[in-house]
Amino acid sequence: MGIEGRAIRRELMLLVQDLPATYERIAADTQSLSAGVNYYETFVSFVVGNKDNAVDIVPLVKYVIANGNTTTFQWRTNKVPSRVEEPTLDYLTGEDEDEKENEAEEIDWGDLDAGVDDAAEATNIGGESGDNIDWGEGAIDIEVVGDVTTDTSTAADDDVARGSDARTLLDNVQTRNSFVDELLELDAFFRQRLTGLRSEGKGANSGQLQTMPDSIHAPLSDVQAMHDAILSVLGQLTTSRMQDLMRIRSSPKYVDRLTTSLKKILCDADKMTSMSRLMGTRRTEALEEQRQTEPKLDIIRRRTKELQKQIESEISKRYKDRRVNIMGEMNTI
Repeated sequence: MGIEGRAIRRELMLLVQDLPATYERIAADTQSLSAGVNYYETFVSFVVGNKDNAVDIVPLVKYVIANGNTTTFQWRTNKVPSRVEEPTLDYLTGEDEDEKENEAEEIDWGDLDAGVDDAAEATNIGGESGDNIDWGEGAIDIEVVGDVTTDTSTAADDDVARGSDARTLLDNVQTRNSFVDELLELDAFFRQRLTGLRSEGKGANSGQLQTMPDSIHAPLSDVQAMHDAILSVLGQLTTSRMQDLMRIRSSPKYVDRLTTSLKKILCDADKMTSMSRLMGTRRTEALEEQRQTEPKLDIIRRRTKELQKQIESEISKRYKDRRVNIMGEMNTI
């Protein structure tokens, strides 16, 4: 993920902050798919026999080509929102919850009860003098004005993008999935079309070539270039890092699981680091012990050889000075 792991949630939040700019770059690259989409439309129209009316295919890709990465609200209603209320990513700052709870416990509400008593007294005073107030017919006018204001507010709220509608097309999970599905549809078509063109180059399907319109008779290199442009945009959205960042931005549960997993990895890494240090210390101690033991070992070898010769000599004397050799592991010392 490319994070240090000191404050995992905050570091994840910093990673996803670059996603909007990445989405805009991908939307800009999508404009290069215009030729491929037109080619696909022409081919489908020819196959289904609909020459008069264009076939409505890959609508989301065509929309992004024409309008860019707009809000979902604009895509859905075909209107530019008067205000965009983007959803917050509070779940990425979960590490600060304990501090917030401590601050909440320290809130001094002051003389709240006293304020309530003052308000009650003010209400009683108003009640005593209420008989002298002449409301007249102004109340009716106030109600009418209130109704007009409410209607205006409701109409204005209809142009506000909230929730998932406030997200851009590539930031919204549903529209992004639809966008990727349409790219996969284009990818599948061009794979089949390239296979067909290579077969046509070998003399196959010569009868179909005569009935196809000129717009479909694109060179193999041009069709390959259209396919490469599609793969470029599709590849930017389907990398493992991009998939992780998109899940982080859209799923609080995934953030919790990822945070727990990363903390476990960090804990295991700390254990392995401590174990490595311990093994290094023990190795150093073993080498030092070996260095101190080797001189003593030489003395033990020398004395063992001397003892062997003495034993051989004593045994030889008992058997009329016959030659005696002690065999076994002792000779390997």
